[in-house]
Amino acid sequence: MPPAAITTAQTTTSTTASSLQASSSGTTANLTTATQPPMTTQGIGQQHCRFVRCSSIDLTLPEDQNHVLVDFSNYIAAVDADSNQVTPEVDNVMSQNVTYPTTKYEVGPDEEPPYLFPTVTFRACNDTCEVSVILQDNTAPRVVSCSTTDQNLQGGSCRDVMLHDYYSSSTIASWFRDNVGIREERCTRTIIDSIAIGETATTTCYTTDMTGNRSLGCDINFHCMKHECPTLRPPEFGAIVCHEDGLMVRCALFCKEGKIHNRQNIFTCDMADASATWTGAMVDDDIICQDRSRARERFTFTESCDPDDVDFHLSIKQTLSTRESHELCEDLSIADCEITVSCGNSTSSPDD
Repeated sequence: MPPAAITTAQTTTSTTASSLQASSSGTTANLTTATQPPMTTQGIGQQHCRFVRCSSIDLTLPEDQNHVLVDFSNYIAAVDADSNQVTPEVDNVMSQNVTYPTTKYEVGPDEEPPYLFPTVTFRACNDTCEVSVILQDNTAPRVVSCSTTDQNLQGGSCRDVMLHDYYSSSTIASWFRDNVGIREERCTRTIIDSIAIGETATTTCYTTDMTGNRSLGCDINFHCMKHECPTLRPPEFGAIVCHEDGLMVRCALFCKEGKIHNRQNIFTCDMADASATWTGAMVDDDIICQDRSRARERFTFTESCDPDDVDFHLSIKQTLSTRESHELCEDLSIADCEITVSCGNSTSSPDD
């Protein structure tokens, strides 16, 4: 069914016309200007009229509307024998729901492009003008809102990730708007075989309208989270200094000057391991700073421990750069070495 014209009635003059012959497929059309019949001598009381302009109408829909108001007076015009303008009349038998000079033409999501409307026939005395009306939609759907939250996955959920387990087609389509209607939503991939731990996989979804205009895309991110390592609590008079290298976390126990640690002072945790436990430390027993015994390798600080102080971080990194066998920031310059620091209480004097 071709789209129907919606009448908005008014009355004035002129307009042009042509005939349109659509191919059997309905996808192409050829426009030809209507042939004007020669003027003939009419009886007394009859007018001698003819169309002097009769053009086809091919309009583009506005970006935010699915309709246009066609003013036929811009496309057809008729005059009498004295070249006076004559108001054309609509042949209501052949052209229902059409008024002169203006008619509203509207398309909807249930109609297939090209939007070719029934030919409109106008009369002026014995002359006729046939006008074809075609509407074009050149506006792509626009993005209204995309998902702003990453889907955080872990363990087995990082494999065989099904997009539509998280977002339905209707949900994705709701992120877009179109002046006529959205035909379909498509995504670059709907199944993600595997996401490495700590990595993010992205799929991009977009929509097309009834004409095939394609929207910009919305990115959907799936992040495979690392396993969390247990919290290392810094001891009194101590600090835990950590550096993350890929999926491996290495931490060193620092003690305030005057205090020492007599067991392991380097701890590691593999975040790719589901157990994600620390090696090199029994969290309750090994992380201590005390006055007695000797340390195998001493990491000390003299300033007050401040996890957010840039100068304190610099001092810690300089100490790391002068020690060996700890593997924190290995092969990195001091500027490129990124560390986190957590501080224990230092309520007592080191000499107590």
